[in-house]
Amino acid sequence: MKYILPIVFFVIIHCANGSETINENYFLAKGYFAKGDLKNASEYLYRVYNEDSNFKDTSLYLIKTEFYKGNFDKSLALCEDNIKNKKLLIPSRTFKLRMHYLKGEDHKTLINEVNELLSEDSGNLEVLLIAAEIHAKIGNLSDAILFYKRIILESSKIQQAESNLKNLIRKFNLEDDSDFYLHQQSKNFSNSYTNLNSVKNSIPQKIKDQIKGEK
Repeated sequence: MKYILPIVFFVIIHCANGSETINENYFLAKGYFAKGDLKNASEYLYRVYNEDSNFKDTSLYLIKTEFYKGNFDKSLALCEDNIKNKKLLIPSRTFKLRMHYLKGEDHKTLINEVNELLSEDSGNLEVLLIAAEIHAKIGNLSDAILFYKRIILESSKIQQAESNLKNLIRKFNLEDDSDFYLHQQSKNFSNSYTNLNSVKNSIPQKIKDQIKGEK
């Protein structure tokens, strides 16, 4: 018995330290990603991923990091792995669709991907935008207009939600927490909302050039 207790204590301490380390690496990775330091972001993301591939949204950030570094095959492979994760299924498939669209995949295939995604998430602004641009390119103007109208409708819902949120904060005297609530709201919608002009604006020029070179 006297030997068992030290072993149990060591295991508990080791697990606690492991949990602390993986959290530290995760937040360091996101900090580097936010600054645009993809090299260090990738290094710390892989540390987390190799320890626990399902840790929070690590795999999704790896998809983005590899994509922005121009490693499309790695990014697509991570998308395929991530599709098995129910929590990240929609964002992973959306990012996969974006890559296929930017690489000039067959329009019919892309439209099928769009329809499948919209059946799961009908208000996905990025998917709606890609759908509108595809239909415009192939001359289906009525469908393109329909999708653009849906984007405007969804965008107006976001604006209404923001207004309602501010009113709720004031009504219940949550002013001290207003920054937190508004930050959460902004974080949830910013990626899709800022892509309304063009999905292509969200990638560096060197990646655009590489895509052109692959055609």
